[in-house]
Amino acid sequence: MRPLADTGHPLDAVYEIVPDGDRLALVLNSAGGKVPGRARSRNSDYVPALDTLLARLALRSAVIEAAIVDSAKVQHLPRSERSLIDGPVALSLGLDLAALRKVLTTGQGPIGKTDDGNNRKKIRLVLDVPGYGIGDAKRLADDLSSPVFSSDWLLDAVGTMKLHQSGGKPSLHKPLSILWALGRSGDRLIPWPEFRDAVGPLLGEFNENATPQYPFWHLTGSPDLWEAHGVSGPPTAADVDATAGFTAHAAALLENPMIREMVVQRVLSQYFGPGDHRALRDRVGIAGPVATIDVANGLGAMGGDKLVTLPAGTLDQMCAAVRRVEQAELRAIIVGDKKTEKCALCGHEFPLRYLVAAHIKPRSQCTDEERRDLPNVAMAACSFGCDLLFETGHVAVGADGLIMAGAADPSGRFAELVAKLDGTKCTAHRDETEPYFAWHREHRFN
Repeated sequence: MRPLADTGHPLDAVYEIVPDGDRLALVLNSAGGKVPGRARSRNSDYVPALDTLLARLALRSAVIEAAIVDSAKVQHLPRSERSLIDGPVALSLGLDLAALRKVLTTGQGPIGKTDDGNNRKKIRLVLDVPGYGIGDAKRLADDLSSPVFSSDWLLDAVGTMKLHQSGGKPSLHKPLSILWALGRSGDRLIPWPEFRDAVGPLLGEFNENATPQYPFWHLTGSPDLWEAHGVSGPPTAADVDATAGFTAHAAALLENPMIREMVVQRVLSQYFGPGDHRALRDRVGIAGPVATIDVANGLGAMGGDKLVTLPAGTLDQMCAAVRRVEQAELRAIIVGDKKTEKCALCGHEFPLRYLVAAHIKPRSQCTDEERRDLPNVAMAACSFGCDLLFETGHVAVGADGLIMAGAADPSGRFAELVAKLDGTKCTAHRDETEPYFAWHREHRFN
């Protein structure tokens, strides 16, 4: 199996999950050597694949109980002589995973009779992964192969919060606090005094008997969504240094205004009656629904299907362009039985539900005529990074149709993702779309 990078791109590295005694083990094949008909060597993405797999294991709080070189040439040696670590390593997001990966690679060279310097050998990581038993090898392999966090994951997280029952009715202090946090600007982690002073009155206005201590702490019952620091329970008046807020992964997704709006709508529709929506938006400072292109019409136009005429009154309706759309719906929109489409920016092919009908020129800046020019004002962009990089101006499309990479700070993985798009051809660029790309270059490109 080959893992997908967090951007959705397949990595050139093969791994498998296999039983190992009463444990599961991750086996990553070696890199190097020429493959007939290919310019690159075998498993050329060995290092980024190992980085990716370690990060996804850390998200699952896995423990590496043993790490050994597993090449055929050293199979005759006892495991103790092939070991890459001294003892079990408990993985977490706070661990320096890059340093751990270096330990696993640099230690490979001396394994065997001679120091051959090869640090891309076949390795075996014996694992203890909470929630996965000896019969779950395929499930773990599948789970590690794909990016963990997506707009779907975030929507599920806010939609499955456990609510305390009070007087036979669910208490809404958690959804109210999430809405307040979504409308707040500033650092991801919120000091307890600020949370208390803002959320306390909000709960009272909407007839919630709970005090702000409850959501501040009990939202951590959704650990992938919310985290708290400096307390081990509901805060007291003395806990002035305590902080809480969205997790780093959730906050990164919420930087996308479309995903943020989707989350707002999920919270409002699931936990509150329609009559409360406007009052809640006004109270927490969240603007009205973000208007964007209708995904059905946008993708239909790109696929050559007949464009449905939009009545004037529907132009300002919220149509979630980044939301997951059922495959059956998209198949009816795109011509024929097509199940996949290429991202106009990176050129990689994805299932339709992972593509966004993205505006080239923001809808808020379009004239009414431009808003209706659906075949040209939008393009298909993947939700694995290209859509957000274009939206935030880290990449743009030149007059020649080639993608230009802009500022990318910090360096490292983020800068690499931006640089990979530089100089590639945007398949959505043509004479009819160039005016919209020109606007984006002038007003959005970093």
